[in-house]
Amino acid sequence: MNRRRPRRWPLVAAGAVLTALWGGLVAAPPEGVAHLELRAYDALLRSLPPTPATGEVVIVEIDDRSLAALGRWPWPRRTVADLLDRLGGLGPRAVGIDVLFAEGEAPPGEAESEGDRALAAALARGPFVVAYQLLFDGTPGAGGAPPHPLAVAAVEAGAGSGRPGPLAADGVLGPRAPLARAAGASGFLNAAPDGDGILRRVPLILAYGGRWYPSLALATVLRAYGHPGVAARSGPGGLTSLRLGDAELPVDPWGSLPLRFRSPGDGFQRLSAEAVLAGRVDPGAVRGRLVLVGATATGLRESVATPVAPWMAGVEVHAHAVDSLLGGYAPRYPGSRLGTVLLVLGCGAGAVAIAVLARPGPAAACLAAVGVAGVLGARWLLGSAGVFVSPLLPVAALAANGAALALVQLYVGERRLGRQAHDLAVAQRLMLQSLASLAEARDTETGEHLLRTSRYVRSLCLSLAQEPRFRRVLDGDVIELAASLAPLHDIGKVGVPDCVLRKPDRLTPEELAQVQGHVGHGLAAIEKAEARAGVGGAVASDQLLRLAKEIVATHHERWDGEGYPKRLRGEEIPVLGRVMALVDVYDALTSRRVYKDPVAHGEAVREIAAASGTQFDPAVVQAFLRVEADWARGGEASQA
Repeated sequence: MNRRRPRRWPLVAAGAVLTALWGGLVAAPPEGVAHLELRAYDALLRSLPPTPATGEVVIVEIDDRSLAALGRWPWPRRTVADLLDRLGGLGPRAVGIDVLFAEGEAPPGEAESEGDRALAAALARGPFVVAYQLLFDGTPGAGGAPPHPLAVAAVEAGAGSGRPGPLAADGVLGPRAPLARAAGASGFLNAAPDGDGILRRVPLILAYGGRWYPSLALATVLRAYGHPGVAARSGPGGLTSLRLGDAELPVDPWGSLPLRFRSPGDGFQRLSAEAVLAGRVDPGAVRGRLVLVGATATGLRESVATPVAPWMAGVEVHAHAVDSLLGGYAPRYPGSRLGTVLLVLGCGAGAVAIAVLARPGPAAACLAAVGVAGVLGARWLLGSAGVFVSPLLPVAALAANGAALALVQLYVGERRLGRQAHDLAVAQRLMLQSLASLAEARDTETGEHLLRTSRYVRSLCLSLAQEPRFRRVLDGDVIELAASLAPLHDIGKVGVPDCVLRKPDRLTPEELAQVQGHVGHGLAAIEKAEARAGVGGAVASDQLLRLAKEIVATHHERWDGEGYPKRLRGEEIPVLGRVMALVDVYDALTSRRVYKDPVAHGEAVREIAAASGTQFDPAVVQAFLRVEADWARGGEASQA
């Protein structure tokens, strides 16, 4: 036999809509989502094992110890010249100086000081790179054009006008022209954080006056290895990489290099400027290396927040940039938007497939496993290939689609259960009416009696439920069940012979015993059906079966204990048995039988009232008296 398979199209349709929405969100993410992706990048970067430094970069710090020994900053130019001469004598490949020499030492209008001349001479004697700041606020600056533009060896296809490229500055601040000419090389210090205030990348090139200029880190590497310049590669979206010697470094469309920052204690060798001036530095620590000179003293350094630390001195940022240029490792950040869109669409489609093919429990476990695998895959890709693909939105799409589809499944399941419950209720009513029809087939009067008692039981139960002590027993579900089951109370009469059931004369004691046996016949029929249906044991307390047996077995018991078959007394009789007893007697009094004529409604009411406390529960009689007028009209009590 073919089983009806659950319909899957609601899941597929809902999943398709959700996946399309996620794809649109990824293609044009709002600012908040973009910031969350940046934080996901930071978290992955921090989770990676530390990348060993090249060992080629040394930081000479103008630190607290140097200030304590040599006085507050700025130092006399003669002192700075001595520091540079000491460094130059240690044999570095190049020295980048993270200090702006924008003003002369002498007051404005006076001749150049001896200190300035000493500093210029020191710069001319070594492989030094001085720094300047490019301005983007519309201020022209006082230093004219930077002295050392970048030599661009080649610009490959796609870098035409109108596409992203180096940002163009408005002006320049420092260094003084004699110092820049003496040094022979210079680079800018600019580095701006992302929109959330975290510095993740530094520009390698910027533009001014139609020419490109290098950063301090790039200029230091070019000076160290004698590279004439760089080769820029671009694509449809702008710049993609800069080639420096044999190394090709990924950059964003504006020429910025993403950095793989290390935590404090980053593996760079650090030397105090005071130790260099005092001659306490081993030449082997500097010889052949690239040196960055800058301030790390408290209150003197310019610090920025990075993915690995809440603050990092500017000279340390430049050191990371130099180390990345030398090592050739830098993450490709933030990755292709198209790749992320395709990944999100794939995750959304995967969530739909899992929801359609698996049960809710295994589906949730499978979605969780796929999400974890996505995060671990993104971490592996960033660590091994330096490619960042944000797992945030794909995993969010996976989770959100999974949750939404689970709700759709729940809704569809509830609808299916509702239909099944409706079908079950219809089958139940059909069963009860079929059983009642058995009695009707034996005796037309008995069949009509069964249908009337259903209405009377509902009316009397609603009235009785007004009393607090019966309210919990007779809730809405129980009342409806009782009304449905009332026709079964005389089902056992199918076991009584016709000659007895239809006899118009007074019954003999033996015949009366046969009629009273209908209670046992009805109870036995229900119990036998229960056993054959296999609903015994743990299901034996099912409410429908319990109420059916109560009604059939106790509707001839009396409040005073003189009833049958078990001679139960008072509260020993179930509530529905007491209700059914009154309804059965009322209908018997007011209906025509082969052995009697009907009595008037008023007389029946008086007889029932007179039997209160003997045959009937007084509370049930009082409930009857509240609705008997409705019974006289043939209707039902309209109880709330």
